[in-house]
Amino acid sequence: MPSKGDKLIFVHVTRILFAKVMWLLLFLLISSTSLPAQSNSVRIRTQYMNWTGFQIKYKYGHWSGSAEIQNRIFLDPLRQDALLIPRINILRKMNSRISTGGGMAFFLHGSPSVPDEAIRFWNAEFRPHIELHYKPDIHHIEIAARLRLEGRIIQRQEINTGQRYYSMTERGRIRIWFGMPLNQKIRFIVSEEFFAKHSPGDFIEAEENRLRTGFDLKLSKGSEVSIEYMHVYRNFIDNNPIQRHTLVLDYSLHVSPK
Repeated sequence: MPSKGDKLIFVHVTRILFAKVMWLLLFLLISSTSLPAQSNSVRIRTQYMNWTGFQIKYKYGHWSGSAEIQNRIFLDPLRQDALLIPRINILRKMNSRISTGGGMAFFLHGSPSVPDEAIRFWNAEFRPHIELHYKPDIHHIEIAARLRLEGRIIQRQEINTGQRYYSMTERGRIRIWFGMPLNQKIRFIVSEEFFAKHSPGDFIEAEENRLRTGFDLKLSKGSEVSIEYMHVYRNFIDNNPIQRHTLVLDYSLHVSPK
């Protein structure tokens, strides 16, 4: 068994690493918004959004599950973007650190996905996924990593003929999440998530990056609300990338058998 001194050293080193990661994420945020803008050949479109969600979480023994709905809107100008109705996820705990599982999400996307154009039609999307969670046991600081592999079955429509069809792509998502309790009710949170996609006939390519930071507020024993700022950087390998400044508001309700 590790000694008390070894544990204190480990906690100290973890805090240093946490601080370095925070600075790294801040650097990525600044560089992703400012460095590409210095190039005259790259035009970055900026959009402002709000994501509002509600989630029910259930836990029983080694099993846990969640059901989530979410509304995504543009703020400038005000216009609907997408509805998540819902995302279902089921996980099984393999040991104290690792959980695996999967689920399905259903989206309705307004097309085109730009705030200053009227919605011409709604596209349905089915998104099955499998995922792996890793959460080490560390004092004072919470760290969690998630690898998610998902398929995107998206309905599309020809502009000229109106004919609808479905396309299929695969996507991998790697997320690292940090949490630091400030007191018994408030927790500071930050996460970084990277997306890479694979389309038929194409090699895997980078697609999106999401940096989030904010707070979890515990309302009661079984409920909490999170308030986060999320910076999304999409299509950064193209000549016309998009960045989105997003306010994320989520309410979570935890239920479990007595």
